[in-house]
Amino acid sequence: MDFLDTCRKFIELDSTPAMGTAELASHAAELCRAAGLHVELQTETVNGIEQTNVIARPTESRPEKELLLQTHLDTCEPGSYALWTKTGANPFNASIYSDSGNAGEVLFGLGTANTKLDFLCKLEAIKEVLAEGKPWRLPPVLVGTFGEETGMHGAVKLIRKKKISASMALVSEPTDMSLVCSGKGFAGVEIEIPFSAEEKVLREQHDLSDGSSTQSRLFKGKAAHSSAPEIGENAVLKMLEYLSKLPDGIVMMEMEGGVSFNTIPSHAMLEFDMVGAVKDTIGMKITKIMS
Repeated sequence: MDFLDTCRKFIELDSTPAMGTAELASHAAELCRAAGLHVELQTETVNGIEQTNVIARPTESRPEKELLLQTHLDTCEPGSYALWTKTGANPFNASIYSDSGNAGEVLFGLGTANTKLDFLCKLEAIKEVLAEGKPWRLPPVLVGTFGEETGMHGAVKLIRKKKISASMALVSEPTDMSLVCSGKGFAGVEIEIPFSAEEKVLREQHDLSDGSSTQSRLFKGKAAHSSAPEIGENAVLKMLEYLSKLPDGIVMMEMEGGVSFNTIPSHAMLEFDMVGAVKDTIGMKITKIMS
């Protein structure tokens, strides 16, 4: 199997948040062992999904200092398959196109740039140095982590278990092939808004009623990574804007949107009941927060 075939196999293995990295990590571990590296796997079940970190070194024992070559093996969700026009409407079908504006050809597929294939590039670099037979000035440790797209769970596990002795690090993220010394951080904020006692009663009555004045609205946006929100359209913001224009007193039955913290939501749904003058509703509270 040549390098491009290996890349295609890497893209083919689904490592989205819904699927986890266990299968891809197992395949990555096989490639590392075939290259003569010593491999350790860190496995954890997160929200019912099996996730795995890969740790690979040229030596079995851990040195006092090492160069961390880190890649996250998980990807964001692909969004609508129909938008993957370069891959035949299949984000896991790695496809090559000639590009006169770049040197050579361009590979398309989920994870080509962010950042599954970086793991293979770093593995190739290690193999080349090993083939030269020269001693390491700073021995490398190749790491593929899980959960970067959903809260850095794999990186946290790696650090807490003290599995590396890194004095320097090269961390993969798309940077237009430029070296950078820092990047954007990640912050997740959760806000809980309780239903009023009156709303709770009306919601229970609604579930038992044969008929109601319930209405539903669907909102469509455009998915994008949260690091580049300007290229997406946030369906949840559209929903909240619509909610702010509704009259006071409506009761929320259902509200949902988005698939992960760092993906611009492409769809949202709002269901409400025009029951009359209910005080201090969820809708009114959300409108106050938005304003």
